[in-house]
Amino acid sequence: MKQQLSKCELILVAGAFVLAVFLRTTELDQLAVEHFDEGVYSSTVWYQDLNDGAYPARHLYAPPVLPTLVGVSAAVAGPEIGPFLPGVLMGGLTVLLAWGFTRASFGMVAGLLVVFVAALSDFHILYSRMAMTDAPTLMWIVLAVWLGVVGIDRRSHKTMLFAGLACGCAWWMKYTGWLPLAIISSGSLFWWVLGGRRTLGLGRLLALNAVMAATAVVIWAPWLWWLQDVGGYEAVSANHDSYRNEWTAWQENLVTQITWYSFTDSWLSALAIAIGVAFAGSYRWYEARRSTWNQISVPGTGITPGLLTRFIGAAIVLCIAMLAIGSFGVLAALAFGGLAGIFLWPVLSVLKDESKDAITVRHLQPGTLASYDKPDHYASPRVDPQLAASVVLAWLCGLLLNIPTYTPYPRLLLPLVAVMWIASAAGIGWWMEACISVGRRSATSGKESQLSVMQVLIAGLVLTSVCLGGWALGGSDLSRSTIHDTRLGLRDASLGVASLCRRAAGVEQSVDFSSTADPEFVVYAFGEPSVLYHLDQEGISCGPVQDLLFSAATFHGKALPTFMVFGPNALRTPGFMYDWVDIEQRFEHVGDVSYAASDIVLYNLFSPQWLLEHYGEERAQLLEVYRLK
Repeated sequence: MKQQLSKCELILVAGAFVLAVFLRTTELDQLAVEHFDEGVYSSTVWYQDLNDGAYPARHLYAPPVLPTLVGVSAAVAGPEIGPFLPGVLMGGLTVLLAWGFTRASFGMVAGLLVVFVAALSDFHILYSRMAMTDAPTLMWIVLAVWLGVVGIDRRSHKTMLFAGLACGCAWWMKYTGWLPLAIISSGSLFWWVLGGRRTLGLGRLLALNAVMAATAVVIWAPWLWWLQDVGGYEAVSANHDSYRNEWTAWQENLVTQITWYSFTDSWLSALAIAIGVAFAGSYRWYEARRSTWNQISVPGTGITPGLLTRFIGAAIVLCIAMLAIGSFGVLAALAFGGLAGIFLWPVLSVLKDESKDAITVRHLQPGTLASYDKPDHYASPRVDPQLAASVVLAWLCGLLLNIPTYTPYPRLLLPLVAVMWIASAAGIGWWMEACISVGRRSATSGKESQLSVMQVLIAGLVLTSVCLGGWALGGSDLSRSTIHDTRLGLRDASLGVASLCRRAAGVEQSVDFSSTADPEFVVYAFGEPSVLYHLDQEGISCGPVQDLLFSAATFHGKALPTFMVFGPNALRTPGFMYDWVDIEQRFEHVGDVSYAASDIVLYNLFSPQWLLEHYGEERAQLLEVYRLK
């Protein structure tokens, strides 16, 4: 079936997309390269041309696509906002792709819900506004999974080839870009065991997966070949393994990750779920009420005003629940509960199949009334919901098991957050279609639905949760969103470092520091690539060092004043302080520059417990400046 979309649905999706782009692009002038990884990826703006090569060990962090995109966008839009444009643009497109995949897999209701949840996700907005690989990679992952599901559903080798192409692009963006291969293969095999074997042979399924995998490997192979000159992929893998923790740390790391997410959570998530459920539920109710469903045998449609009240009530309850306990727990409950419902009561599969049959009947016998009408066809999924749910479940469980086995950096949570959007939207979509199905069955039987003891009990629990949620709001910390907080602290501190070094070197402020001028002094940095980025923008000769045994810089045989700066990243580098104690006498202390680090960087530097214990002082960080004697 062709994907048919109503004008109203398209207007809602377009509105959510515009909102997503606005939230990601506004106040870009308050951003500056700050995170350690941002400094590494942004090195293409200054380091590569000066040194005829990539930043030291950059290949250990990511393949070259994002650094290249950062360099190009900085050349076009300027070094102030250019580094952030790839993340902003691809982050906005991720919202549309999440809608497309969810809409095709679980129907109109799920699609409308996920587009608002993704558009207003604080966590995703924050990482979309950074010069990092996570948000761009997520875009390719969602696209690859979508194409993989469609390819298996249609038994199309050509579509699987495109899925492999998207996966290859994700792999060029980040070393975890191979994830769609694991997601599609494990999810499709699970679906095959559940019942897919009745319609698709195992050999054909394996062949489809092989096409996707082979294409992704071929796309990524050139970079794998290049890595042979720098230690091969073994060096990259060894670097990744250094961040792996023992399984005994799994629970603690998961709690830490959830805590990081809760620190970024705000009222935007609650607003997103309220708008999404209310809009999707109201529109689906309106369209179902207009349907000519079974109008010959039964005067009513079973789509009563009470059903609309139930949908709006769910929007209010979910909004309050998110405000009270945060969005992570609510989305997780909706995700697992909804996926279980999709497997246990396949109402979405019935909607898809009967909608398809209805269109076929009308095509063969014009004027014939089928059990499902045009609004139902608009609302139905376009691929097998059981297949899509199996893939989403594999995605959700796989990441939930594996992410906590790594050092709990907040950014690792992003692909898990994305699948929680999709799975929770699928669950809400399934529930609303189930409510509509029950209402229609009641109309067909001629019996009015009666309140059961279980329904009364559930209603009581809902009321209790609303009351408890309202009471908990008094202590809620979701009143303010941090998505547009300034991140200029390190940039301003870097300017302070430049001033310290100029004074110590006896250089006047008015000296021409253009790239063509002879250097008057040199600044090295240990563990602070973002500081080097800003120093270079000031026209100062600078570069990274990986140890403390460097010699004084020279120019045309003349020794230049040589400075070193380090900050919180160096202090967290294993062994740095021991080396510094042994060699400190080589340096003269010039001064310190304090700055206010942004929240998203603090989360990368310290543990939640440390931040809570040092509340009020945690934001102030130091850059220490020394001169080589």
